[in-house]
This record gives sequence, structure tokens and C-alpha cells, in this order.
Amino acid sequence: IDQSMTQLALRASSAEAVIVESFKFKSTGTGSAKNDLSRVRLFEDSDNNGQLNTDEDRLIGILAYSKSAGDSLFTFNGLSERIPADSTVNWILIYDFNGNASGGETFYVKVDSTSWIKAVGENSTVDITTNGTPILTNTMTVTEAGLLTVSIGDADTGDANIAYGYGGIVELMQYKLTASNAEDILLNTVNVRLYTRQDNYDAFIAPDLVLYYDCLLY
Repeated sequence: IDQSMTQLALRASSAEAVIVESFKFKSTGTGSAKNDLSRVRLFEDSDNNGQLNTDEDRLIGILAYSKSAGDSLFTFNGLSERIPADSTVNWILIYDFNGNASGGETFYVKVDSTSWIKAVGENSTVDITTNGTPILTNTMTVTEAGLLTVSIGDADTGDANIAYGYGGIVELMQYKLTASNAEDILLNTVNVRLYTRQDNYDAFIAPDLVLYYDCLLY
């Protein structure tokens, strides 16, 4: 899953264009970068909307996770990203989650020091002094997965007798399906196993089993 963690605005003064050579940041929070992230990607936010659009945004670099869990340090080295004089270029930082993150885990990004963004002047080639740090982004929280509870409905028919030789419709049971408040649930398949005291399964034909939504209950 691709998650935009933050949009960074890099602005050069009017003196000259700036070439960014490296960018370093910490991945912090209660979540584990070691267990929950597959890679981190850095893009130029060409459409300036703060969200990844691979048709518009330009990839700057990719880092696979390589540090210990917890407070994890990532560095994009070998960059040559030009920020025109008196102009702003937006970057977006993307976390690629591997599906292992648990509900309630948090992730956010820190840029602690000006030394974590190394840049030189395009014409002067001297090291550029950066400001604006420390940067602390908003917190991203992994939501809880939905839970579906299945139980006997409040208006279930209960035990009943069926007349010998009866060939009509019999309401077997009412199911009650309750979704937690985490998210909507999409139900794709319901498997039903039939039991009779005489194991007389020939009395039931599969096409005659029909499942209805009991809309009148509501």
C-alpha cells in the first residue's frame, strides 16, 4: 500500500539555484519500519497536490528498509535535484507498507537538523546553508481492520416440526450479521452445511436453498 507521508517544500533564495545532493530523515512512531515497510520512495510533486500520481510525479529515489525497528534513519544519497533561484519545488515522501502493520500503530517523519539536507549553489558550488528544521510531520495511524460477527437472529424461527411428505418452503433460520465500526464489510461467500437426524441429504436439493436479506426486520 502506498501512503503519502508528507509534502516537503524546498525553496531557494533569489541569489542562485540550488542543487540538493542528499536528504536524510527519521521514521518514528509506535510502528516498526523493519516489520511494516517494504521501501520508501521520494518523488517530485509535479502536480503539487501532496498525493502520489505516477502519471505526473517524478521519482527521485527508492530506499529499501535496512535499519533496526523503531527510530529508523533513511538517507537518499547521490541526488542532483535542482531548485531554481527564488522558486519552490515540492517533494512527497511515500511509504510502501507490506501489510504487516497492526491497527493503532503510528508513523511519522522527522528531519532533525539542517545538516540532513545537503545542497550546493549551482554557480558558486559552495555548500548552502539550509533552515526550517527541525521538521515534524503529522502522524499517520493504521486503522483497525473490520470485524464481522455472525449470530442467530432475534426473530429466528427456532425448532419446529415439518409434516411428513411436506414439499413446500421451510424457513430454516435467521442470521444476524454485525459489522464493527472500523469499516464496511463486503460479504462475498456464505457456506452452509445441512444436518438431519437421519442424515437424509436426498431430501434437500442444492438449488432449493435460497438466502434472503430480511429487509422487513428494519
